Amino acid sequence: MAQFYYTQNSFSFGEVSEKLSARGDLSAYHQGLLLARNVSILPTGGIARRNGTRYMDTLNGKSRLIAFAAQDQDYVLVLSDLLCTIYKDGEKVATLTTEWTEESLNKIQWTQRFDELILVHSDFKSKQLIKESETEFTLKNWEYVIAEDERVMQLYDQFEDTENIILTPSDTTGTVTLTASAAFFISKHIGERFRLNEGELEISSIESTVSATAIIRKDLTSLESSNQWQEPLFSETRGYPSSVAFHQDRLVIGGSKEYPNKIWFSKTSDLFNFDFGEGLDDEAIEFTLLAEGKEEIQTIFSGRHLQVLTSASEWIVVGEPLTPSSIQLKRQTNIGSPTDRYLPPKQVEGSTIFIAKNNVEIREFTYGEINENYTSDDIAILSQHLMKYPMDQDYNDNVRQLYIVMNDGTMAVMTSNKKYGMTAWAAYETSGAYISVAVCDTKTYVVTERNGSYYLERFEEGIYTDSTIIESSETATSRISGLSHLIDEEIQILTDGNFIGTQTIESDELTLDEESYEIHVGKSYTHTIAPMPVMIQGNQIPKKYRLIELTVRLHETKTIEIDTGNGMREIPLDNKVLDTGLSAVNKDIAVKAIGWRQSFEIPLWKIQSNLPYASCILSTASKIQAV
Repeated sequence: MAQFYYTQNSFSFGEVSEKLSARGDLSAYHQGLLLARNVSILPTGGIARRNGTRYMDTLNGKSRLIAFAAQDQDYVLVLSDLLCTIYKDGEKVATLTTEWTEESLNKIQWTQRFDELILVHSDFKSKQLIKESETEFTLKNWEYVIAEDERVMQLYDQFEDTENIILTPSDTTGTVTLTASAAFFISKHIGERFRLNEGELEISSIESTVSATAIIRKDLTSLESSNQWQEPLFSETRGYPSSVAFHQDRLVIGGSKEYPNKIWFSKTSDLFNFDFGEGLDDEAIEFTLLAEGKEEIQTIFSGRHLQVLTSASEWIVVGEPLTPSSIQLKRQTNIGSPTDRYLPPKQVEGSTIFIAKNNVEIREFTYGEINENYTSDDIAILSQHLMKYPMDQDYNDNVRQLYIVMNDGTMAVMTSNKKYGMTAWAAYETSGAYISVAVCDTKTYVVTERNGSYYLERFEEGIYTDSTIIESSETATSRISGLSHLIDEEIQILTDGNFIGTQTIESDELTLDEESYEIHVGKSYTHTIAPMPVMIQGNQIPKKYRLIELTVRLHETKTIEIDTGNGMREIPLDNKVLDTGLSAVNKDIAVKAIGWRQSFEIPLWKIQSNLPYASCILSTASKIQAV
């Protein structure tokens, strides 16, 4: 019987699919895990229990998060049914009413410039959120530039379904009657501007489907009847922009209900002026995406180039600078994006991460200097079992982690470190479900759903329970309050960093037997780590084998529980300090094992715990006997 050692010094591929169980020839096999749940893969290759979350607030209902950074102050917007609630460092600072219903939240898109956030949805008027002060915000409709001759510099067009309708004005100035040759006018036209006979008029009232009253804003040049008239491109009757971005000092609109394959650029440095003028370099631009099949723009993203993600492929807009004469649209790859919801693309180490239309692949849109074009590689191909219909995503550059919220309430988390070839996936799970995620500066916020209620929470270092309330005081106390969201829930309690037990909360206050300076109360979660099946010489599965001894190198760890064949048990670390509880250790521990294995489906060992303590593993070494 042969004995050999198997050492794993890195977990830099995270949890990989069990479909790789026979691929001992891959480096992902030897640097990956069968299970990596509620852990974070460190950029250096180690693996640690994930941070817990601090409770921020109870929300009105299902919500979506948007990060908003303004003048060195970071805010998180919580969009819910007809409301926008704004938080600064977890504290509510403003609440605004909106038109967005809960059902529409998943298709809202946004972009930011200075202290202004632009939000669009094809069914609702486009909005500007402006920060007036630290606690005052204004949410208003887009305000287009008004020229000296009173023209509004919005986009206009004549649509196919009205190109045969003839309009006749009763005068060229003042308040006039506008007559249509066929049924056309509806109440939604009130307030809209039309262009006719080189003038511009605003509809003030509707008398019938063929008659309306209008106020001339720019005098008409004649009283002639004409079918050469235009109405607003974006309106209540025609729909509104679908996507938006800032690029090369222009406001860019991608697609609408009527024109899902068009892109519009504002004038340079004049963001709400879409006057095409004479086609000069700084004037507005209109461009149509021409493709063989039907392609609808899903979103646009400003990176190295303006990137256009459609329902079927990925394009870039080129031109240095972009002008009406220099602009070009080039198709790069043929992946496509989901059409039923908006998943904001994210810049990760120079590449754009987007969700493929099949709802499984996580694609990395990367520019190649040699070929001078883009590729779209699937960075989740080894961990596709974790991709369960993505619903939201964001990236925290501070910890190099990409968070993707799944439809089943889990969250796939990727740690990226391109310099060292790391693309490591793990799964976060919580009691309830993750709904949305947003990163504000270095802080990661989530919306969670627990027992039908929705909460705003934030991941924080040093917290190892979820939806946690913390009572911290310079004088010792035995009471903690603010626990209403945990009533009737089983919770874990820590005092001065030491776990003292679990109990069920019956009120929003809790009084403990002893006083302490810091109390943590929150919901437990379990982290799990398990290795890939045993391989001999990298490619042979033994018929029969057993683990003799497992050695684990720990870093800043207070407790560890391991199953090496005879059930899960806590391993003594000799780290109890009188009067202060457990200390964190950096050491190697060796655990003896019993029992022969004949099935590769049973992990050689498993590390699992719900104890609310820090736990970090840098490497493992297994001494194995095989026949």
